[in-house]
Amino acid sequence: MLDVAGALYDALLADAPTVALLAEYSGAAAVFTGDGVPGDAKLPFLVIEGSVGESPLDDKTTRAREVIVAIEAHAERTGSSTAIETLARTVRTALHRKPFTISGGTMLVSDVSGPSSLGSGPELVSRLLQLRMLVDE
Repeated sequence: MLDVAGALYDALLADAPTVALLAEYSGAAAVFTGDGVPGDAKLPFLVIEGSVGESPLDDKTTRAREVIVAIEAHAERTGSSTAIETLARTVRTALHRKPFTISGGTMLVSDVSGPSSLGSGPELVSRLLQLRMLVDE
């Protein structure tokens, strides 16, 4: 089984520019998986939603899979979109066409689309990025 969320978590924590833009939670950068965000987490933070789509791309010699993962960036609403846009674009730079290790497979290529608006609230503004990977199982 592919550990995509774990691979992304490790890749994001290894990227100094991304870590510098995030709040801290339990001694590490505030990056959470789809298991939920702790109620006491401070903004800004990232949420790796895990696989939102998978398609087999097998052929005669390869067992490959296309995996699409949603990554949410959340920041405090300040009246300017600069902070959330900077965070989202930094995450995109950290992951777009960059190799990283996935337990259970080998990443062949990746690309990131977005950021796009994910909505907002009175105190929160959010952006969505989607990472598309081709993985050899």
